[in-house]
Amino acid sequence: MKIIQTFWSGNTTNETPIEIKAGWLSPEYNWMSWTLSCLLLRKYYDEVELYTDEPGKRILIDQLKLPYTNVHVVFDDSFQIHPALFSLAKIRTYSLQKKPFIHIDGDVFLWKRFPESLLKADLIASNLEIDLFFNKEILDEAAQKLDGIPEHLADVHTHKNIFASNAGIIGGTNISFIKKYCNEAISFIAANKNNLELVHTKGLNFMIEQLSFYYLSLKENIPINYHVQEPVVHPLYQDFLRFSDVPNVDLVHPVGGCKKYPFILNHMANRLQLEFPSYYFKILQLCKDANVRLHTCLYSYANFIQGIITKNPSNFDFEIDPKIEELTKTNFSKSYKRTMDVIAHYYSKKITNMEELTQLVEAKNVPPQLKEIYSLEKKSTDFFVALINDVLHHKIYNDEFSSYRKTSNFKMSEDWMNSRVLLPKSVQLLELRWNWKPLAEPTNSNDKAVYDKILHEEASSYYVTLNYNALHLSIYETHHDGIDAAVLQAIGTGRSIKEVLIEVSNCFEGGITIDNSNYQKLVFDVLKRLAFSGIISFD
Repeated sequence: MKIIQTFWSGNTTNETPIEIKAGWLSPEYNWMSWTLSCLLLRKYYDEVELYTDEPGKRILIDQLKLPYTNVHVVFDDSFQIHPALFSLAKIRTYSLQKKPFIHIDGDVFLWKRFPESLLKADLIASNLEIDLFFNKEILDEAAQKLDGIPEHLADVHTHKNIFASNAGIIGGTNISFIKKYCNEAISFIAANKNNLELVHTKGLNFMIEQLSFYYLSLKENIPINYHVQEPVVHPLYQDFLRFSDVPNVDLVHPVGGCKKYPFILNHMANRLQLEFPSYYFKILQLCKDANVRLHTCLYSYANFIQGIITKNPSNFDFEIDPKIEELTKTNFSKSYKRTMDVIAHYYSKKITNMEELTQLVEAKNVPPQLKEIYSLEKKSTDFFVALINDVLHHKIYNDEFSSYRKTSNFKMSEDWMNSRVLLPKSVQLLELRWNWKPLAEPTNSNDKAVYDKILHEEASSYYVTLNYNALHLSIYETHHDGIDAAVLQAIGTGRSIKEVLIEVSNCFEGGITIDNSNYQKLVFDVLKRLAFSGIISFD
């Protein structure tokens, strides 16, 4: 069966193509997503075709040289639609097909071939959605404000339950149905070309593509075969984000706002570097050459050594611009924001320089909470200086990537409990007496009630880690509770996983033993998640 993808630049006029984010946090992730999606497909299929416009061809084909077997430039100046209606571009691609096909979105990653039974189905989609709020919202809006709603969708907004077929994967062998489905969408949008701004335009993508596919198939009595059998009932699609379980996943599909989650971005970038390193560096170089601001800000200070990308792409080297040291000259009010906020709340006074701050914190009768948050932020600030120094003088990024590779390969083998686990030198584990986690949330940073609670609560025990992230030139502050905290305490300066399992088992009631397979899997998942976060490492 034919495998196809659609890239449409959205009729953009104010960006050069390399600057297109397409919902991702920054451009490099957009191109990393497309590259990983395409290369994984080509790993399993001899023919993968692209339908695109000139900007898409310029980046994906001419510059990145992705190995599509055929490229169709079908979106020209005559394809003038609302820039938010990306699904209509995909629908045009579907409408051009004369033979059975499967269309794969550029943010869908597959680590195995489709089962043959799926390829023979009349209709194919990624998965079923049940009662996701945005599907209900657009149907309600459309019923009130738009004209010519297709018959198969006319009264769906009144149903108790609302279903949709996720189109991250879509297609089938029933081309006549797909033609009809496409015509319904195109006609509906054409009838409302002057009304689109009356509704949440992005929501129309769900209506014309995913809701319409489900309910038209229901009307026509043609079953849909889903690649992922379990229906999705949560809008964040948590089970579709499991990079940590690769390759033992049906697929990974970061939908919507998930494209801005740091752990998703880090996983995707690392997977691309792990599996297709030369493409990873090619994207970075293209962005740097075009002066695109990189979210992976280490590369803003990195000059790739000539020839290193092709010579040794798995473990690259670069020269660091000494200007990186300027990052350590941060404004003290930014570095000590929570300390300053506690002072403003407790003393109702403003500190204007570091000397005043130090004198106040070291004075007698200062509340211990103030001393603790000052100490936490000072440790983080000093740790950041150490990070920059290590980046400047060592190959610390290679260490982080090597750790990611090792974690990716870590499995529950027969002797997995004999492996040692430890906190690397790039991590500090702190035990605090007050819970500063709420102040890490931007929405609480100015909430006086939060400060009141901290300043009046009894001291307890809370665990926090500070760890390097060389790629983003940041110190990550992570607050741990529950089993995460228990695991970190058990690890200490380094122990075997078996020893960790034994110690953590004491936190559970009912006499759980390390022979319990569910308990083993629970701790394994915690260890792997902490390792992927750079907080622990396997020795």
